[in-house]
Amino acid sequence: MKSAAVERDSEPSLEAAALSPFCSCGVTEVSETSIVIAACLAIALIGLTAVRAMRKNQDRIERPLRAALRKRLICHLVSRSDDTFVEAALDGPGFLPVALQLLMQIEGVSRARLVEVMRRRNADSRLQRRLRRSSHTERLAAAKGLRFFPSRDTNNALLRALHDPDVNVQLAAAESLFSQESPPPLAQILAAFARTGRRQPARLDPVLRVCCEHHPSAFAAAAKAPEACIRAAALRALSKHSCAKSYGAVAQGLRDKSWFVRAAAADAAGRLGIYELVPSIIALVDDEHWWVRFRASEALEKLDSIGRNALRKIADRGSDRQRRQAALTLTKRVVV
Repeated sequence: MKSAAVERDSEPSLEAAALSPFCSCGVTEVSETSIVIAACLAIALIGLTAVRAMRKNQDRIERPLRAALRKRLICHLVSRSDDTFVEAALDGPGFLPVALQLLMQIEGVSRARLVEVMRRRNADSRLQRRLRRSSHTERLAAAKGLRFFPSRDTNNALLRALHDPDVNVQLAAAESLFSQESPPPLAQILAAFARTGRRQPARLDPVLRVCCEHHPSAFAAAAKAPEACIRAAALRALSKHSCAKSYGAVAQGLRDKSWFVRAAAADAAGRLGIYELVPSIIALVDDEHWWVRFRASEALEKLDSIGRNALRKIADRGSDRQRRQAALTLTKRVVV
C-alpha cells in the first residue's frame, strides 16, 4: 500500500504534463521579450530625461546672453547710430531669434531700422532656409518674420510653406503672403487650405480676414470657392470688414446648399446692416437647421426696426419653427 502511494506521488499529474511545454519554452520566451521591451523603454525614458535636462541647462545659460543682446539691440535702434563697429557687437548665434521677437513688438521707424539691420545680416535668406528645415517653432517664427522682407524669393518660400505639415505654419505663411504689396493669386493660396479647412474650419478665419483687409477685390474668389469651409470663413471675415461686393456675396451665401455657409451669411447680413436681404433672412428663420434659424433671427434683431418688425410678424403668423425661434429671440431681447 505504501509503495503504491509513493508511486502515485511520483507520477506527474495531468496538469503538470499539460503545462510543461509552456513552462519549458513559451513562458521563458515571453519573459525575455518583456525584459527587452522594458529595457528599451527605460533607455528611451532616460534619454528623454537627459535631453530635457540638457535643453533646460542650455536655456538657463543662454537666457542672460539673449537678454544682453536684446538690450544692445534696443540701444542701437534708439541711438540711431550707423556705426558698423557698434553693429558688429550684435552678431552672434542668438541674434536672429532675438531680433524676430523684437520685430513683432515694435512699430514705425524703429521697426524699419531693425529690418535694415537684419537685412545686412542676411536675415531674409536665413529665414527662408528655416522654412525648409527647422523645428516647428523656428518654422513658425520664420513664416511670421518673412512678411517684413518682401521679395520674389520670399514669396516662393512662403508658397512652399503653405504645404507645411503644421497648420499654424501654413496660416502664418498665408498671412505673410497677404501682407505683401503684390501677393500671389488668391486661388493659389486657397487651394492649399482646402484640406486644412475641412479639418479645422475656424483656422481659416484669420487668413481670410487679412485677405479682406488688404485685398477686398480678391474676396469674391473666396466667397465662390468650391469648398464650403472656405465660403463660410470668407463670409465670417466679410462680416467684420465690409467691402464693395458685400451684398452679392452675402446674398449668394443665404442660398448656399451648406447650412453653415447659410448661417455665416445670415450673421454677416445682420452685422453689415444689409436691409435689402430681410426677406431672404426671414425665410432662413424656418431653416431645417437650428443654428441657421438662430443666426437668421439674431440678424433680424440687429437690423433695427425693420428686422424687429419682421420678427414680430413671423412670431404671430409664421410657421411653427418660425414662431418658436422669433419668440425666443424677442424674449431674450426683453430680458436683456
